[in-house]
Amino acid sequence: MLPSRPYSTRNAMNIDFKKYFHDFLPLPSEDTSSIEEVINKCDFPFPQDYIDFLSEVGGGEGPIGRNNYLIIWPSCDLLNNNADYASFSFAIDYFLIGQDAADTAYAIKKSDGMIYEFGFLANLNTDPAKRCGTNFLDFIRYLYFT
Repeated sequence: MLPSRPYSTRNAMNIDFKKYFHDFLPLPSEDTSSIEEVINKCDFPFPQDYIDFLSEVGGGEGPIGRNNYLIIWPSCDLLNNNADYASFSFAIDYFLIGQDAADTAYAIKKSDGMIYEFGFLANLNTDPAKRCGTNFLDFIRYLYFT
């Protein structure tokens, strides 16, 4: 169950995030060893601000902007969720990090480290993923303003 408190800020990076997370319900911050375990099992770069976000907040969910809802999976669920959704079969170059409240997946593209969105049932050969940001903060801004 998610705590009923808004995203808090503790460092300069989080001041940028606070502008966009008014009603975001964060999970407790995670042990850095669980985040490092995921990173070590993956062969692609994670955006540093995404790693920092997970270290401070640990995932969570809530509305973002006027039209979007965001669920960011905690690092302890990332590997299992990617396996459960079988992303390796339909999104080979992507690593899922979350979703919206419906059928949109959010993922890091392994080849460039940027964040993209696509439908969970999309055929990425005919319906390409849409780039949402070059890093995690750009992604959050994208959701907030769309």
